[in-house]
Amino acid sequence: MEIFFVVIFIFTFLPNFAKPDVVRGDTISATQVLRDGDTLVSANGTFELVFCSPGSSRLKYLVIRYNQIPEKSIAWLANRQVGINSSSGVLRVGEDGILVVLDDGGRNGTSIWSSNTRRAAVDPVAQLLDSGNLVVRDQYDINPDNYLWQSFDYPGDTGLTGMNFGINKKTGQEHSLSSWKTLDDPSRGNYTYRIDVTGLPQLLLRNDSSIRFRSGPWNGLQFSGAPFSRSNLSDNITYVSNDEELYVTSHVNSSTLTRLYLTPQGLIEWYIWTGTWYLNIAGGMDVCDVYRTCGSYGICDNNNSTICSCLNGFKPRNPREWRIGTWTNGCVRKNELKCFNDRFQKVSGVKVPDTQNSWYNSTMNLDECRRLCLKNCTCSAYGNFDVRKGGSGCLQWFGELIDMKSFPKSEQNIYIRLAASDIAATNGGNTSSSKTLRIIVVVSLSLAVLIIGLVVYVLTRKHRKSSGKPY
Repeated sequence: MEIFFVVIFIFTFLPNFAKPDVVRGDTISATQVLRDGDTLVSANGTFELVFCSPGSSRLKYLVIRYNQIPEKSIAWLANRQVGINSSSGVLRVGEDGILVVLDDGGRNGTSIWSSNTRRAAVDPVAQLLDSGNLVVRDQYDINPDNYLWQSFDYPGDTGLTGMNFGINKKTGQEHSLSSWKTLDDPSRGNYTYRIDVTGLPQLLLRNDSSIRFRSGPWNGLQFSGAPFSRSNLSDNITYVSNDEELYVTSHVNSSTLTRLYLTPQGLIEWYIWTGTWYLNIAGGMDVCDVYRTCGSYGICDNNNSTICSCLNGFKPRNPREWRIGTWTNGCVRKNELKCFNDRFQKVSGVKVPDTQNSWYNSTMNLDECRRLCLKNCTCSAYGNFDVRKGGSGCLQWFGELIDMKSFPKSEQNIYIRLAASDIAATNGGNTSSSKTLRIIVVVSLSLAVLIIGLVVYVLTRKHRKSSGKPY
């Protein structure tokens, strides 16, 4: 009889001791596994962590995707470079706090993907937050500053609300978007969208190493030439730059689902859920969004029949090419600069030039910026660093001015260096130097008229006196 109960115990209870706990809720511990077919759901139900196949792919990936909407768009993938060719995928949380995705079809399983950790773990758990962020933390420590790892630090092709988009200056870790190869293949594609910190930071969309689209720098209110500037989205953007980090993040109502998406074709799209994904704004879509469409010193305007024109004081580098619609060689100066005798022409309503070859100072005023630029013969333009409260700071460009686009709503003015003869030959009514020149001309003419009048008056008096005529 005793032997019977021992046998029942072995076959009934021991398998449960050897088998990991079933995953429930939004958290998985080191004693549990998430298998293909299991689901981890965030507390408010917005996101889920599952194994699935994107598009028409037959490979399986561990993904975070939207849960409560019909279009379960994927927001993040763990093993995006290597899919699993079966339904045997498993996610484990190691006692060291490292996540591991295994192809568990074999006896021991093959590691497909793994995370890392910032420090030693104490009873680690992985939790899917309502923001769509998968975090690894110590079981009883919910302080975000103490997370061991988080998926928000490793974006794919999608940016979510609350995700920091930029770079940690101390560690060099970058938070940027990278496209899929195709809609069916989530492995890394050709396009990236990241903050470039060469000169004044700006967002750059690249095709491999070639720039395709440029947002312009942050001007205190918005990125000066980004499509997001055209909506009230800019009111919900926070830009942070200090000695340790540089990033931009967005904040919207938690009940509103939004996502920034880098397509396999290299387009930047911002979607809002309105019963379907509504394309609110997009970047890189028109010809003037394409980097350097009009070359150096050219301005692109989609509303003109000839979309490219040269700045005042400049002419097409190759007039024949310009006439047939080949503008990439841009424009050249009509007259050579004379350095200290040069003047500045104000230009408004444009996306400011590429800032990769620029210098900036947040404490100088505009007049100090002008005088400093005039002293440096290689300084080709200047403007305010920040447009808020009437403008502050100094931004200077060096070398050729590239990638300017008509942007009527822009609040950022730039002052372009020209030869004094070019200022005199153009309208130039908006520049301080031309205003000064105009005042000098008016005063000089007035004095000349006054002097001539006095001379005539004196001569007339003398003539009348000599002839004996009364005054």
